[in-house]
Amino acid sequence: MEESPFGCHSFASSTVRIMRFLSQTASKQREDSFIAKEDSRPDDIVIPVMGPTGSGKSTFIANVLGEDAQDKPQTSVSLDSCTQVVQHYIVDSATSDNVSNLSGRRIILVDTPGFDDTGVSDFDILRRVSAWLENSYREGTRVGAVIYIYPVYPGRYSHNDRSNLKIFSKLCGKNALTRVTLATSRWDEHGDQDLLERREADLQSHWRYMLECGASTGRLGRFNDPDHRYSAATLLKEVVSKAISREQSEGELAGVILDLQQQVVLQQRELNQTGAARELKKKLDSLVKEYESMGDNPVVRAKARDVVRQLDNLKISVVGRLKLFLLGN
Repeated sequence: MEESPFGCHSFASSTVRIMRFLSQTASKQREDSFIAKEDSRPDDIVIPVMGPTGSGKSTFIANVLGEDAQDKPQTSVSLDSCTQVVQHYIVDSATSDNVSNLSGRRIILVDTPGFDDTGVSDFDILRRVSAWLENSYREGTRVGAVIYIYPVYPGRYSHNDRSNLKIFSKLCGKNALTRVTLATSRWDEHGDQDLLERREADLQSHWRYMLECGASTGRLGRFNDPDHRYSAATLLKEVVSKAISREQSEGELAGVILDLQQQVVLQQRELNQTGAARELKKKLDSLVKEYESMGDNPVVRAKARDVVRQLDNLKISVVGRLKLFLLGN
């Protein structure tokens, strides 16, 4: 009988090596897209779009770009992920000017994979997002705003949802939360408006900390109706207008430095030393306890091996702990 990954270091270590090799092989096949320095502009308004798998991130971007756009993300009507790499999309000038009077400035929407993806581990997703944000910062690109999309219906707000939002909050950092819009999606998929508004109020109670720190809220439908109050264009206009207002009050083209960028680029931390990664470790530690309570079977064993691999990547060396101590973390 195959040994359980719990408490068996040698078996777990072998699993880690195998999974790491498979991950490296897969990463060679699917590449993230980065904005090259020669292609970036100092006045670009860069907006990462984040949120759980199946929340409508790619659909939002595709609806902004329009049916005639040659380059747009693949979308799905199911809860399965279509996005496993980080990709950016430049909104054409005509669409941008319809959103707001930008005088030729570009809007760049960044499509990101969501945590709890069935095909990519949470650690690999964080690694991909971190690499994109690090590269964009080094190339002189600044984040203008961040959109976090979460479905208002159906389902309940789970423990994983809370954990993922904490990771997102740590990725942004308290000072950047004024640039965050928490948008609920799927407002046009259910006829009971009162039910959706109660659901929205419940979600906002979970988001209280971020809202108290200055984050905004928005609503988003799935279907591409430009005249609808929940359209992608309407939400983007609200987000961009707020970003421009902050530029005018904080300084021309101010942008924002997310905590993950601050820690990786300016403080030269390894990814596993960042606040977002340490929050991810808490989530994975909780999953280990959950799997241990479920008993040993092939399905649990496979899930446990993946968590073991991710936790191995998140280990901090003695030198790393000393560095965090000196940084006051």
